[in-house]
Amino acid sequence: MLKASYVVFLLLFIEAISVLGFYVKTRRWTFQEQDNFARSMFEARPYMIGAGKPDAQITRNGIRYTQNSAGFRGKDFPTKSQKIRIVTIGGSTTYGVGVSDDDTWPAQLEHQLGNNYEVFNLGVPGHSTAEHLAMLSLTLPEYQPDILIMHVGLNDLRNLHVKNLKSDYSNYHAPMLFNSYGFCSASPLDRFASGKLAIWLLREIHVLRPCAFADFELEQDSSHDNEEMTKRLYVRNLETLMAIAKYQGLKPILVPQVLVKERFQGGRLKWWIPLIEDDQLIGYLNAYNSLTEEVAKKEGLIFVREISEQTWTASDFVDPSHLSPDGNRKFAAILQRAVSNMKEQDYRTVAGKPSSISSQNEVKP
Repeated sequence: MLKASYVVFLLLFIEAISVLGFYVKTRRWTFQEQDNFARSMFEARPYMIGAGKPDAQITRNGIRYTQNSAGFRGKDFPTKSQKIRIVTIGGSTTYGVGVSDDDTWPAQLEHQLGNNYEVFNLGVPGHSTAEHLAMLSLTLPEYQPDILIMHVGLNDLRNLHVKNLKSDYSNYHAPMLFNSYGFCSASPLDRFASGKLAIWLLREIHVLRPCAFADFELEQDSSHDNEEMTKRLYVRNLETLMAIAKYQGLKPILVPQVLVKERFQGGRLKWWIPLIEDDQLIGYLNAYNSLTEEVAKKEGLIFVREISEQTWTASDFVDPSHLSPDGNRKFAAILQRAVSNMKEQDYRTVAGKPSSISSQNEVKP
């Protein structure tokens, strides 16, 4: 019994040291890890890094996450009807991390708009404009939307100050996103901090095969030239997205992203945006929102500036970047007013709807 107690004590001591080491490195406790949730709900995709698993469901901390037969958040998408169809594209703030299915802002927007509208949530946690390019090209046409709403910016901002950032984000955002889904952490040992350490050591000495996207080094470059280059890539991607959308007969509605400083102080966003300090985050996000607005003006599109002008409080958020149920209702109310006041020429490039895709059957890509 005494020897067994020593062994248990030693294992607990190693785990405690590993937990502290993990926190020092990532600014997150291991019990805050999302890997189990992510691996349950998402699967690797070659063009979009990760996407939702069809018909996946999970209840986590009392929050219900349901994905439909196409792998998107919420109930199954109906066949084409006479309703005005809105498709929303974005990252985790569109998907609705931290709130149950009916409390996401796309679900609230559908509720607030009434029976003449239907809203499809195509948000995928972590997706940036790089992944949106694949989404708009390969997935969006299958749903034949009347209105496209794009909520973008924060997941591109995370590339700021990455040294030698590649134009396709493949040397930071892409591998980091792959890791954040838990695709590199399939072992049950990875649930423990000491297990994470053991797996890392075994990979370092080549006993275990490294994850396909795990071998990258993050280096910092805070120069003015680096900032300008990263912002240029974001604008380039946005303009390309607008061209793809317009080719499909759509004039996207662009929506800024928001943070509230009370929620992210203390480095709580460092794991996702590692090279920007707390006191710089809102300033940089505002700069990216301004770039989004400039693209909207250049392309003759609607930019919902009221989102940025709204007074947001800590109670509107469940964590540093995701809105609470009340926050999502506020967010949806602003969009509801914007959509209700639009005429068809405000959100379509041509009258009528594309006829190249049959609308007789429900599409499940």
